[in-house]
Amino acid sequence: MLGAYKNFKNTKSIGHWNYYKELRNFTTSAIRNEKRAYLETRIKLGNPKLIWKDFRAMNITKSKRNEIPVEFTDANEINSFFVGAASVALGCVSTNGLSAYYNDNFRLNLPKLFE
Repeated sequence: MLGAYKNFKNTKSIGHWNYYKELRNFTTSAIRNEKRAYLETRIKLGNPKLIWKDFRAMNITKSKRNEIPVEFTDANEINSFFVGAASVALGCVSTNGLSAYYNDNFRLNLPKLFE
């Protein structure tokens, strides 16, 4: 394939360019098909550890991030969001209303947890 590209670079011929493109596309397609067949075989074996190892080797998985996104740095904001979302979903307008809802709807034989 490299020789075909060099021929095109030397001659600038459209025929050499088309020949190079055909070789390149054929090679790319063959590699994709072989990867797909390989992964299908590994998946059929059913060993998740080997499957994920292969995915990581082929850069199919996302890399792990060790930092917390900026929007999740304030725990109080996250808590306020979920308390607000629960209040809206339950039709409550305050934290007291939320406690009342839970206290009125507890399961039998369980103590009241929210007072």
